[in-house]
Amino acid sequence: MIPDTQVLVVEDDDQTRTLLASVLADAGYHVSVAADATAAIALVTTTMIDVVLSDIRLREESGITVLEAARARPLPPEVILLTGYASIETTIAALRAEAFDYLQKPVATGDLLDTVRRAAQQRRAALRRAAAIQVLMADLEQAAAVPHSGETTQRTPGPESGRYQRVGQLQIDILRRIVTLGGLALHLTPIEYALVSCLAETPGRVVTSSALVRRTHGYEAPADEAQVLLRGHIRNLRCKIPKDYLVTVRGNGYMLVVPE
Repeated sequence: MIPDTQVLVVEDDDQTRTLLASVLADAGYHVSVAADATAAIALVTTTMIDVVLSDIRLREESGITVLEAARARPLPPEVILLTGYASIETTIAALRAEAFDYLQKPVATGDLLDTVRRAAQQRRAALRRAAAIQVLMADLEQAAAVPHSGETTQRTPGPESGRYQRVGQLQIDILRRIVTLGGLALHLTPIEYALVSCLAETPGRVVTSSALVRRTHGYEAPADEAQVLLRGHIRNLRCKIPKDYLVTVRGNGYMLVVPE
């Protein structure tokens, strides 16, 4: 299991949907569910989903519709399709729409978990590549801003003064999107980085759960839903930084403080 992996289960049969979600949750995944293509597409386009597990035959629209909506995202999740009616036509449609894999129901638990694990690994690799490209582009932009030897053009002070956020021993390098603690780099997920960066902008002040989800997931969520979305990420983050840094303000949100 890849830590912090968000899996969306799309299945119109209540019993099957519950079973799949239970198997994945027991394996340690963060699981969301949708009973139809419309709900699934809404989740895929408004939340951070890593892997979509979708039945290809839904009541109103095909799982291919969900797959196409997912693949249209800027950093698309991996999509695994399930069906009890395998055919050449559906296999070709899945491959053309770039499904990660295609499984026939009933699928063995071991095969299901192995496929989801591989999909999550591919998703994380894609996110790492995207992050590396961002760092490279930022370095190139910074290099382009430095005058060549012999140039007399005066430059305004560089971005160093606004490049870092510091809270105690925590330092956030905004340019490289790296967080260090006492000089040691922390291995944070994209959502964990966004959480720390957002909270570090106003240390000692509460940031509401809804505001944090707006930053981490890119959409508006009511307070109760936002708290659920953040709970697992906050728990994992507290395993990576001293717990005294991250304060929960019950019923409101979180704040980043300098431990006494």
